[in-house]
Amino acid sequence: MGIRQIIRKPGLAGIWQIICRGGPVCPPFQNILSRFDIHWFMASMATGATGIFSYLIGQYLQFIFLDYLAVEFILLAFFIFMLCSVFFLLRLLFFYREVIHDIHDSMLSVFFPAISISASILSTAISNVMFPLGLFSFDPHLGYLLALIFYGFGMASGMGFLLIISYGFSVSQTIEITQANGAWLLPPVGLFVNIFAGNFLIAHFPGFIGHSLLIFHVFALGIAFFSYFLMLSLLFHQLYCCPPPLREMAPALAVPLAPPGVSVIALLSLEKALDHFPQLASLQNNLSPFIHVYVPFVIGYGCFWAILATLIMARYVKEKNIPFTLGFWAFVFPVAAFGIAIFLTAQNPLFSFLNGVAIFLWGTSLLLWSFTTYKNLLHLLPRN
Repeated sequence: MGIRQIIRKPGLAGIWQIICRGGPVCPPFQNILSRFDIHWFMASMATGATGIFSYLIGQYLQFIFLDYLAVEFILLAFFIFMLCSVFFLLRLLFFYREVIHDIHDSMLSVFFPAISISASILSTAISNVMFPLGLFSFDPHLGYLLALIFYGFGMASGMGFLLIISYGFSVSQTIEITQANGAWLLPPVGLFVNIFAGNFLIAHFPGFIGHSLLIFHVFALGIAFFSYFLMLSLLFHQLYCCPPPLREMAPALAVPLAPPGVSVIALLSLEKALDHFPQLASLQNNLSPFIHVYVPFVIGYGCFWAILATLIMARYVKEKNIPFTLGFWAFVFPVAAFGIAIFLTAQNPLFSFLNGVAIFLWGTSLLLWSFTTYKNLLHLLPRN
């Protein structure tokens, strides 16, 4: 077929054929693109969260080298996110049917919020790590603009994915309770992360916009909490009343550790953001007692789940050979998020003893990140 006939083909398919016939390297690239896995975004959010956690621990221990380590993690998270975004957009353009199929797949659709989580984690990293370290001192407005763009994209995509997934689950005739797993909690987790990413930027918004954004976050918290409790009830029903999940889904057992962590961060950051708006003092006075009760309660539940998940995973390892998949990134982010929540809670003198727990979880998240990265490199690098 000649070039003119290819150009006459409608839409992007013709352009894609021109590209693919341009050189011998393209067919393998086309194969990689068609098989691009949405789980790669979990690598970005896990790496970014580990970087933020490293910065907080470094500030507490006064270890300056952890500041450099945190920046390296965050820059790597930016690189992974941008690379994954390019692959995802190309796949959406040239293999949109496969993307639509993935969105309708109950096992895969719940991982799409990893896109919004990654974006909001990067926004949080800019406002809470890169700014305090002076990395945007040459142009602070650029830094705030980048943080705002990542937050806006994260919030819009997070709300969209939550609505699409909830609608898909509601009308599907094929989803069964036996399919429930920890990954089903990712949509509400994404919304919690979107909320605290915006809370950290509230102080830089004009009065009316910041005021309206805070009110919006309060309503969004209601959506996140009720979605979380609904999915959690389905997960416990599956765990107690159904056969164990497939061994490939074993890493999803760590995901239920994320909602306690990100919800605590969202509430604590909301309480702090309300300090900038005296006109919302009545709202703050009503929320503060709930926050001060909720935080230790949910931290206790998180510790319970961490022990339970560890015992279940130990049984999986003993009885079954768990194959390595990209889902292993699910181990890293929940541990880092829960550790950050414990660290922030420990800033209250009443819970200062939790600092040791936070440092332990930081070390655990580093080990999990290193192990998962090593295993990914083994799968990506060519073998002789």
